Amino acid sequence: MNSPSLPELQNAFARAVLEGSDAPLDGWVRGNGLEPRARIQIYRNMVFNNLTAALRTAYPAVEKLVGKDFFDAAAARYVRDFPSLTGNLQDYGAAFPAFLARMPEAQALAYLADVARLEWARQEAYLAGDPAPLNARTLSAAADAPAPKPRR
Repeated sequence: MNSPSLPELQNAFARAVLEGSDAPLDGWVRGNGLEPRARIQIYRNMVFNNLTAALRTAYPAVEKLVGKDFFDAAAARYVRDFPSLTGNLQDYGAAFPAFLARMPEAQALAYLADVARLEWARQEAYLAGDPAPLNARTLSAAADAPAPKPRR
C-alpha cells in the first residue's frame, strides 16, 4: 500500500468525518482497541455535535420557531453541506439563513430565513471589535458636516 501524502490523508479524513466515506482510510487508522471505523465515528460525532451546538448558539430564535427536532435535522444537513472553513466556531453558520430560504421543508415559514439573517447580524455585531474612539477633531468635523438629505 502506497503511503498517502499528508494533504491526501487530511482530505480523506475530512471526507470520512463529513461524508461517511471511511474506505480510503482503511489501513491508516489504528484502532488501539476499537475498530478503526468506530474511532472515526467518534470524530464524526464530535464534529457534528460541535457544529450543531454552534448553530444552536447563533440561531436560538430559529430553533424556538421550528422546534428541536426540525432544527437538528436542518443542522445535520447544513453541517454535511457546509463544513467549517475556519475552525472558529463563532464564524460557523453564516450561510444558514440562505440554506433555510432554499430548504423545501421550511418554505411554509417564509419569515424563517429573515429571522436567521437578523440573528446572524446580531452574532456579527456581538463579535465585532470595538470601534476606535473618536477624537475631538473627528467629532467636530462630523458636527460641521451638512446633514444628509432625506430619501424619498
